[in-house]
Amino acid sequence: MDEKRINILLAIACIVVFVSGVLTNIGRDNDLPTITIPEGEISYRVGEDTSMLLSDVTAFDQHDGDISAKVFINQLIISGNGREGLVVYAVTDSANHVAKAERRIKVITDTGAATPAEPGGPTLVISEDSAHITTGEAFDPFGYIVSITDDKDPEEVLLHHVSVEGTYDTTEPGSYILTIYVTDLDGNRSNMIEFLLDVD
Repeated sequence: MDEKRINILLAIACIVVFVSGVLTNIGRDNDLPTITIPEGEISYRVGEDTSMLLSDVTAFDQHDGDISAKVFINQLIISGNGREGLVVYAVTDSANHVAKAERRIKVITDTGAATPAEPGGPTLVISEDSAHITTGEAFDPFGYIVSITDDKDPEEVLLHHVSVEGTYDTTEPGSYILTIYVTDLDGNRSNMIEFLLDVD
């Protein structure tokens, strides 16, 4: 067989392999699905059903169409300060291609929860366990105290021994968790109440 004929046969073989590869890939799903997350801020209270984070999140695949029902929460990461979080959504199409998308959220921890008073400690009662103010607006946590009762010390004295733990900045938007309590003159601590301050 001369060299020219060999080259022709090799060329035909290459074409056959190429065409075979093209035909094999025709109809194959090589596209990743697309996850669409609605605009706007969303808040999540720790302990709630995470399914609410899936509300209005959609997914579309070029071959499968609408696959929104297959979207799931792959990860829910809450920051160390407990006020922000990251949701990682994922979806898998019929070709087992996985797409992911991220969304930053506002996190709210349970507030109003009270740690019991120490034996002999005062009882602290507040009117609200949260407040919502605008940026720059004044905030006075003492204004939410309804009463302080103790077996020995009068309320007017105990008001000077109220403690508010936690930092907040009324000039900086965010959610701040504070803890309010009072200590009597014998050093006994009252119930400790968590208070949520939202600054917009």
